[in-house]
Amino acid sequence: MIIGRLVVVAAVVAAGACDTPCAFRIVTRLELDARRVGCCGAADVQDVVLPDQPDLAIDISQVALPGRAGGQDLWLTKTDCQQLFEGPYAEPGTGPRPTPKCEVLAGPVSPGRVSPRTALSPGRYRVFAQAYSSNTTTNDYRFEIDVWGSSCDGSPVRP
Repeated sequence: MIIGRLVVVAAVVAAGACDTPCAFRIVTRLELDARRVGCCGAADVQDVVLPDQPDLAIDISQVALPGRAGGQDLWLTKTDCQQLFEGPYAEPGTGPRPTPKCEVLAGPVSPGRVSPRTALSPGRYRVFAQAYSSNTTTNDYRFEIDVWGSSCDGSPVRP
């Protein structure tokens, strides 16, 4: 009986030691329209705004669109990045790749993949879609950003 009460007291004390009583979870999902990147190593950019959220973190997923030849990688940078790469950009496993010219916050994210979760501050960021130099045609792509944070709201994320 005494041991049971000690366990309950220890659990209550441990729960109170957390920074927040709220769950860390996906609080919103930024789903962006399909876009197109040019052939032959071209890049496409899109700025996104991450909301003010306690304990903000994100992951980026690139949707694998069926029937698409070629590919591209997604990268997240700060908005002051104007050109991420100089020179040919090889498909994974087919040759060397240039070093990014800007600070990379997340990426590369290939089609059908998800980046590791990254802690960031709220604000505006830039997503680069960098086509492989071996692409001979334009390519459609689509990505989503899961925004993680501490939330006491128990409602599910709406896509």
